[in-house]
Amino acid sequence: MMRPASLIDPDHTTTATLMDRAVGGADGRGITSGPAGGSVRPIRQPVVLDSFSAV
Repeated sequence: MMRPASLIDPDHTTTATLMDRAVGGADGRGITSGPAGGSVRPIRQPVVLDSFSAV
């Protein structure tokens, strides 16, 4: 299951974006393209999928 964790501002291409919502139990992340301001859930397939280990 994917859920929103932050928004990436396309006008700020040289800055990092932190996930600003709870991601407890997550073992990966996906980046999707969506409308300005975001959406309740992803509306398109991810363009990036990463997996990671809990620390």
